[in-house]
Amino acid sequence: MNEKILNPSRKPQMKVVVIDLGSDRIKVGISGDDIPRHFVKSVFGTLKTFDIKGHNIDFFVGQEAIEKSDPNSLYNPFKNGYITNPDDIERLFHYIFEKEIHINPEKKSVIISTPLNGPQSQRNIIAEILFEKYKIGSLHISTPNTLGMYTTSRFTGTVVDCGESFTEIASIYDMLTVPQASIVSDIAGSTLTTQLQKIVKDSNYLFARANGKEHVRELKEKTCLVRKKNDETELPQIDYLIKPEVSVKIGDERAKATEVLFSPDKFGLKGRGIPTLIFDSIMRCDISLRHELFGNIVLTGGTTLLEGFQQRIQEELQEILESEHIKSQVNVVALANREYASWIGGSILGSLESYPNLLAYKDEYLELGASLIASRFY
Repeated sequence: MNEKILNPSRKPQMKVVVIDLGSDRIKVGISGDDIPRHFVKSVFGTLKTFDIKGHNIDFFVGQEAIEKSDPNSLYNPFKNGYITNPDDIERLFHYIFEKEIHINPEKKSVIISTPLNGPQSQRNIIAEILFEKYKIGSLHISTPNTLGMYTTSRFTGTVVDCGESFTEIASIYDMLTVPQASIVSDIAGSTLTTQLQKIVKDSNYLFARANGKEHVRELKEKTCLVRKKNDETELPQIDYLIKPEVSVKIGDERAKATEVLFSPDKFGLKGRGIPTLIFDSIMRCDISLRHELFGNIVLTGGTTLLEGFQQRIQEELQEILESEHIKSQVNVVALANREYASWIGGSILGSLESYPNLLAYKDEYLELGASLIASRFY
């Protein structure tokens, strides 16, 4: 998605609302803040109550949905990483504005982060709802990769956003995404969770229950790590407390499972490992850019927090370069709070003097409609 410099005469606006539409958690806050103010679980649900027209009148979002909804009604509105149902998008924005940040969005500026592989139709729906229903003053739509780049204070690099549902890789030159170098893979955090569950489900009854995956995710986040390539040193068993008086023993499994991110074929899965995908993205760029791109590989997303992940990416990529007789030096950057990098990048962007030049404005939208969004954010 490229961003054009437009409307140089526009004046900066106060209180930019920044929303990162993550398929696992939605991050919400105000530009200038260091981290998001609110985290909304990406789950919707209802109660079996209807009005006289048959419409469901008790609709819940996030933690409210988990606590108050009929369990059979719970669902994640994100399909393939993005929301396509206009009703779900409208419900989400209603919840965010009314129950989370408590801000009247009218005339405000909003930054939205949408997936790298998100269709133009989703951006059009978002713009229509925000401009026409909520009457916002201006809008900026970007991707986690481009926004993540703002956290580095550099303008060129390859951003690897490894989240729950997807790994999205984008090579960026002068803050513009190189279109042919964008790669999306479904080898990501949920893949690791699934593999770990297969390994541990027989060791504790909690992992085999309906909500067992949530316990496995916790186990993954707290205990899993990435070893160096070809390191077969067996990890000692540890006891991890899942809930009061319930613990699980886990040893080498916490490293074996993470290998799926690097060699999915060994687990019977299609797709390539993340280092190979990064190499592919950079090699799709002009040869004059590659040295700089290899020297600024930026990790974002929660899965990159795994102990040893940064070092393994560095090791494998450097090995690939040497095998291809490429003399560039690999440098992998893993900043603090990188699980929020997309949101933090939006927060930085909304605070820049140049921000007003990157917006679609309400008066423009009312005149041009969806064509404005297609030409401004793509």
